[in-house]
Amino acid sequence: MTTSQSAGFSPTPWSLLRALHADRDEERRATDELVRRYWPVVHSYLNRAGLPPDRAEELTQSFFAEVVVGRRLFHRAEPERGRLRTLLLTALGRYRVDAFRRVNARVDARAARPDGSLDLAGSEGHPAREFERAWATAQLKEALHRVEVHFVAFGKETHWRAFERYVLGPATNGLIRPSARELAEELAFRSPASVTAAIQVVRTRVLATLRGVVAESVSDIADLDDEYAHVVKLLKDG
Repeated sequence: MTTSQSAGFSPTPWSLLRALHADRDEERRATDELVRRYWPVVHSYLNRAGLPPDRAEELTQSFFAEVVVGRRLFHRAEPERGRLRTLLLTALGRYRVDAFRRVNARVDARAARPDGSLDLAGSEGHPAREFERAWATAQLKEALHRVEVHFVAFGKETHWRAFERYVLGPATNGLIRPSARELAEELAFRSPASVTAAIQVVRTRVLATLRGVVAESVSDIADLDDEYAHVVKLLKDG
């Protein structure tokens, strides 16, 4: 995740969805951003469904071309209709079934209801579970990006770098965690204690920002606590 990305906060999903109904340029920009944000989620789901990598990539491309753009899937999303995650997962489940039928592949009857929607109570290895995990990961990545942008913009890039080296590197890439003393010397902090304090400041902002990102994907604020707890659990279990 680099600061060469957008220099400002990313627009929220619901503001992007509203932009789909604006002029053509705004619609195109919103569509591009939605595709960028949710491509990894869709690809992860299809890959988990047992498709070879090239087929999962091909089907991801065709889903966005045929359903998201062609059938204007996101244009139909409205806050009062529920969570964006549910809309995307239901459409993807139906598309997966249709695609498998087109190539005469077998569809696991336990994974799909007669109407093509998915049974989310499936086994732990069910591709819908992978969709959920990928969705949670996308939420976290968006939150991390916003936090990085914030600290860089306010002249505290070393706060972010300390968090990146101490928390993100070991958690995501298996890197060896440096000591606070090593980071103090490397990043020119006054002391190991100041490094620890900076990391805690970033960690607190990440959690608050993640909650904000999750809030953007729910239509009813009453659902926020449950949705946030669900995302956090998926991230911990993953």
